[in-house]
Amino acid sequence: MARYSLLHAMALDKNWIDTADINIIQPAVDWYCDHGKADDRLKAMYYAGRIVGNGGDKDSEMSYYVKASQWIDEASDTSAICRLLIAQGVLYQLVYDFQKVLEMNVRAAELSEKSMNWNYALACHRTNLGAACVLKDSIAALSALDKIITLGKSYGLSQPDLYDAQLQYTITFSDYNAVRNLMRHAVTEKDPILDGEAIENICRGLLQLKEFQEAYNLISAISPCDLEEFTRLKYWILRSQAAEGLGYWEEALKTFQNYSALNDTIETRALSQQLQFSKERHDLELAHLQTQNSHDSLFYRALVVVLFLLALTVLALWRNKINSSLKNEAEQRRLIAETQQKLLESENLNLKQEAEKFQLEQERNELLLAQLERERDDLKIILAQNTQLNNALIAPLLKRSQLLDRFMLSQITDNPQIGKDFHKWVSDLTKNREDLLTDMRNSFKAAYPIAYGRFIAQELTETELNYVCLYAAGLRGSEVGNVMGTKRHYIVSHEIRRKLGLDSTSQNLGPFIKNVLEGTK
Repeated sequence: MARYSLLHAMALDKNWIDTADINIIQPAVDWYCDHGKADDRLKAMYYAGRIVGNGGDKDSEMSYYVKASQWIDEASDTSAICRLLIAQGVLYQLVYDFQKVLEMNVRAAELSEKSMNWNYALACHRTNLGAACVLKDSIAALSALDKIITLGKSYGLSQPDLYDAQLQYTITFSDYNAVRNLMRHAVTEKDPILDGEAIENICRGLLQLKEFQEAYNLISAISPCDLEEFTRLKYWILRSQAAEGLGYWEEALKTFQNYSALNDTIETRALSQQLQFSKERHDLELAHLQTQNSHDSLFYRALVVVLFLLALTVLALWRNKINSSLKNEAEQRRLIAETQQKLLESENLNLKQEAEKFQLEQERNELLLAQLERERDDLKIILAQNTQLNNALIAPLLKRSQLLDRFMLSQITDNPQIGKDFHKWVSDLTKNREDLLTDMRNSFKAAYPIAYGRFIAQELTETELNYVCLYAAGLRGSEVGNVMGTKRHYIVSHEIRRKLGLDSTSQNLGPFIKNVLEGTK
């Protein structure tokens, strides 16, 4: 059943019949997970990945590909290995991990050339050229370009495709004159053989030569709805640059906003999928480690049996040769003494490491305690100097001061009950996220009234002020999103930057806020 299931899935794939029914390949997945040759096990996982990928489940698709990868070194079917590597490269390209794209396709190209599968090799080199250009890796890009030219001339790659590869490399790594000389031979936008990627490369060249009108005409002839996601991302930025060069400021802004929105969506999805891919690789490595530990356990058991039999042999020889027995006994004592010495040294080393760890922990606690004492004193000074503050501002400051006092008591007295009370109090204070953020905002207003007034003057909303408080506390963007319980922190941060007059080239929001606080103390 497993063999039939695998052949069925392979036949569908060979005849370009896409199916998302995992039941077709499930018997093969179940059987070859623990049985069969490496080639069949690799193919079962690969075609399972293709099927779930047809259904749009990219996380499960990569999971199957990761499982298939464990048999690459044992498998002998070069074509199957190449397909697996190329498929992984496609998924890594979806999450814009071009270093992995390059790694997978370089391996696939080497295997394809060894097996003289020139179509696969040529396709891999073209993918490598694109990835290397994105990564600005001139060595890898030049190597891929040389392979494309050599194989393309030998195995029928069209002249426009060769030109497009040369143009892509030249625009990325060469100077103005080299681009200009190559662009003299460019085909026009009216040529029907040009696809979206070729037009994109020609448009990049025209922009580099500052021929904005021709670039604008060329890019405007393309419908973004017909482009793949990555190509559409490049389309928006190229059109924005062309419109900006012609002084079409409104269109340039609109297209750049489209680029920013698409880029934010891609980055969010890429982060999520990269985390999933990393988890799958970690689970696979953990399974490998458990298997290796099982093998090691069997090995040591066998070793114990062998040692036991050896001891019996020594005992039998001892009965016949007393002198030899005495010598063996002395040797055993020496080995025991050495073992005990090593154990003693190991225990001493462990004790030393524990002592160092304890000392470092004590030093960290002392630094933290000193920092908290300073913060407590600062809070008391604020309360003493600002007698006119209303209760809404005083309450969170008093609450924090009491919190710091309890923490220091729990550290100084080393009383477990005080420590439990302290942790329970902290848990109660942080359960209500809205109250916590309100207290933080009021504390921020009391500690930095000038800065708070400046942010209010910029018409920041209450939510945006919460973001400012969290950035002022030293959190990063993703950490701010976790505290606020939202994945839209990029959008809120962008709106704050806009209100504060920060463009995309200005410093990050966190350092900017800290500078404002330092300047208004």
